Amino acid sequence: MMNDSINKERFALAKENGINSFKLISVHKDMKIIINQVNKECLERLQFGPDINGIHKKGLSIAIEAPKCCNNYASMNVDRAVPIRQYFGKSHTNETNTIGTYRFSYGIGSGSSTVGGDVETTKTKPLTKCMKKMCKELTKVKEINCFKDKNNNVVDFNHVTILYYMPNMNGNNPIIELKPHCDLEVTASNKVKVNNSQKEGTPTVVLALKCKKDVTFYKRYSNGKKFEDDRGTKVDSMTMNHGDLFILHPKDERVFKRRIWNIELHEYQNEAKSSQFKHGVVVRKIRRKQQLSISVCFRQVNQIHQYSRNNTLIDAQGVECKNDMRTEAMQKREETIAKKRKNIKNMANIERIRKRKMFIYNECSDKSSHRRKK
Repeated sequence: MMNDSINKERFALAKENGINSFKLISVHKDMKIIINQVNKECLERLQFGPDINGIHKKGLSIAIEAPKCCNNYASMNVDRAVPIRQYFGKSHTNETNTIGTYRFSYGIGSGSSTVGGDVETTKTKPLTKCMKKMCKELTKVKEINCFKDKNNNVVDFNHVTILYYMPNMNGNNPIIELKPHCDLEVTASNKVKVNNSQKEGTPTVVLALKCKKDVTFYKRYSNGKKFEDDRGTKVDSMTMNHGDLFILHPKDERVFKRRIWNIELHEYQNEAKSSQFKHGVVVRKIRRKQQLSISVCFRQVNQIHQYSRNNTLIDAQGVECKNDMRTEAMQKREETIAKKRKNIKNMANIERIRKRKMFIYNECSDKSSHRRKK
């Protein structure tokens, strides 16, 4: 059987906290081949980048990011002390238009406020061949295809996000962190927020590549009207190594009274309060050489948007979409973004980014690792 060589590992304190998420290790041979293809393609994006015009399939897209919680701040994604995001969506075959391509999209809804992606420079490219293979292969794994909707349909993975955890352009960051968050945002009363990209009840599957990273769960309680604290309390961590698959269980992001294991009484009990888990990721620099870790996130999303030839958002008339400028604060944000936007096509910046990415590629590619072992 295909799944015989897959091993499931849960968090050490999963029972005590009511955590459902887990990781899969030692995947079968066919999937390992595809994982190697995905790994190679992710590294090649550093070698071929930056992709300024959004047409080069193998290049690294450069975008301006300006989280809406930070006033008067905007930066190129490659210069921030957070993972560099690259988006890829499956084409929506039921929709045809001569102006642009309809594509499944993520990060356009509630997540757009925290990432703060500039609409004019944030791109969603088409799924590549090996991404499509991996999406199909994941549906064959019994630990994943058990997630079915009311019509008994298995998860249809139609979107991929690549996150590059690497030193910023200054190279002086000891850690790269993805702060505690939820992929599917719900209210304190457990209602799914309207502008979520991800389909309710579906898992996020994360393929870990290159250097190890720690996935940490934070638990926060709700009184039904509001959460007691925003971040939550750290309850457990799990280390992800190259080739591991992390399965974020949809139940962990919902708000309800969890059934947990009471160590003293040696029995399961229901918690007195409803709770929810956030998750965060940290990659720590453990030596002087460049540290590169990659997460490839596979999801089923609901949102569909139209994209131009250079993979940027357009409207029904084929006109490029603009950032929200309905308030004075948003107008000031747009002014800040516009100034930074000019840097993307600045030749000096392009060369700086190219050299940096090539250096990291040479340090972290499989060929480089093989040379060092010799």
